[in-house]
Amino acid sequence: MTNRCAWCNRSDAPLESLTINEVERLGERTGPGTVLVHPDHAQAFSRYSDAVHRRGRTFLIVVACVLVSIVVFNFLLIWSLTWGLLGIGAAVVAFGCTLFVWPFVTPETVSLLGAKKGIVIARGASVLIVVIGMWLLWLAVRS
Repeated sequence: MTNRCAWCNRSDAPLESLTINEVERLGERTGPGTVLVHPDHAQAFSRYSDAVHRRGRTFLIVVACVLVSIVVFNFLLIWSLTWGLLGIGAAVVAFGCTLFVWPFVTPETVSLLGAKKGIVIARGASVLIVVIGMWLLWLAVRS
């Protein structure tokens, strides 16, 4: 496999080594690491990496809270369809907004597509998630 830019995933230009602060899956900071990027993309990838380093744990906590609230509101569906759907819809919208504000992708996505395309895909998915949440809210109002 050829060396590719961590930002754009291209291998057509000389790459430089960039030292970043690495973060594990659960937001644990592991210390410095190196990635290969085009010289033009070093600043953009460094900003993205710093955002993941600063906000990664907060992102995971918000996602966990949203998932727990979805489970809780599923139980609320037993007593009230309207309130259950309102809660689930609001939680789904909150998840979509969180993903749009913090479009963090996995290291596998970065190595497969590059961080730039991963961010675009995460933001596109977040818009779709918000639309689904709005649809659930609309269903709650209609019921």
